[in-house]
Amino acid sequence: MRPGAAKIFRPVHAVIAGTLALLCMTLGAYLLVASNLRQSTLAQAEKALQRHSLTLAEEADRSFKSLDLLLASVEDYLESKVPALDLSTNRAATAFETHLFLRDQLKGMPQVEAITIINPDGKLLNFSRYWPIPEVNISDRDYFKMLSANSDLRT
Repeated sequence: MRPGAAKIFRPVHAVIAGTLALLCMTLGAYLLVASNLRQSTLAQAEKALQRHSLTLAEEADRSFKSLDLLLASVEDYLESKVPALDLSTNRAATAFETHLFLRDQLKGMPQVEAITIINPDGKLLNFSRYWPIPEVNISDRDYFKMLSANSDLRT
């Protein structure tokens, strides 16, 4: 080999090595930025989900509070019309006036589909959906049995 030939290859090797080093540094910087961006995006998404969860929990709480107020209103109405809440013998619970009251209570309550008055024997006494009330007995249904077995519940 000629002495001048070795000098020609050295700058080429240096350029290749420099290009590879620059490529590795660029790739490393890209990976670092991508990793930081990923962490930042995940943190932002987690904060957004926490805000949405809190908002939904508050909305659900308000819905249940409005439902409690609705039940209290129906209970007060029935107590004023039906002495000692004897729903089995009193006709006020089955009256058309009570149906109109139940239907009016649903206004502004999109989360409630219907209000139903059922006596302790499982007989449907009144209903907010339509009039006249059909002959329905739900005493054989699991939810009625479970709710009837719990003496702590009032409504």
